[in-house]
Amino acid sequence: MKKIAITGAAGFIGSTLSDYILSRGDSVVAIDNFNAQYDPLVKKTNIRLALNSTHYTLYEEDIRNSSRMTEILKLEKPDTIIHIAGSTGMKTSMSNAEMYFSNNVGGTHAILEAARAAAIGHFIFISTGSVYGENSLPASEEQPFPPPCNPYVATKILGEKFVKDYAELFDIDFTILRLYTVYGPRQRPEMAITKFTRLIDTEQQIPIYGNGSALRDYLYIDNCIEGLVQAIDCRFKFEIINIGEQRNVSLSDVIQLLSRYLNKPAHVDYIAVPDGIPEITLADISKAKRLLGYQPKITFEDGLARFVQWYQKMKNGGEIF
Repeated sequence: MKKIAITGAAGFIGSTLSDYILSRGDSVVAIDNFNAQYDPLVKKTNIRLALNSTHYTLYEEDIRNSSRMTEILKLEKPDTIIHIAGSTGMKTSMSNAEMYFSNNVGGTHAILEAARAAAIGHFIFISTGSVYGENSLPASEEQPFPPPCNPYVATKILGEKFVKDYAELFDIDFTILRLYTVYGPRQRPEMAITKFTRLIDTEQQIPIYGNGSALRDYLYIDNCIEGLVQAIDCRFKFEIINIGEQRNVSLSDVIQLLSRYLNKPAHVDYIAVPDGIPEITLADISKAKRLLGYQPKITFEDGLARFVQWYQKMKNGGEIF
């Protein structure tokens, strides 16, 4: 049995990963501070099933407290740490850069230092495909970064720099995973697909940046979890790997599909694109296929249909929505 420590374990990706790890017979050391970036009730709902498992241990702690993180890691002795915790969202980072640097840069340094002090041998850092900007798409891991387009991206670049430094200095195996736009059941309430679904369902106006032509490489949560689990099971001294689907979809197409699945019209309000938001993202996933055996199986159309089914189930049950 493996023991996996997950920071940000009550969030969208962290809670889904926890459930999968438990389902295959491994144990989870869950760390989350349940902050108010979005409703903590959503996070508590996310982990409701996991809390029933005797192989799930929850610590409600802030990762920036390195001494406390060291205590937990020395006590639990996980085989792998997967660091997901941090402030998310590009637009929000433009107005609250201080929080992003504190949580994402300070938090990453603190958990890295705790891993070193506790002699944890395997560390996976969750970064973002947004570090590539709009250069040379599909983006491969070897290409250089443009200047960061917003504070969120800047914090992820700095986090990667810390990881690279620790990889050179200490006896820890590191993998950096650059995730693209993850969606699916439990997606955060402020993210586009969740928000669009709710607005179409309640027949409200949908604010769309630009003319709806922006393209995103959408990564369904089950495909994402497949990549994360493969990275847990495959240790490298140091690797950077994209996890996406190597296909992008326009905002207009997303809205049309949601309208069809919900069987309701979409009322769109086109607004100006804010600063710091890229127009297009697209991953080169050839390295993930080669090193991890990664192959996204669920198409965007099927993934979106599954998300709408989950949304309707949650709404009908009176939960969250």
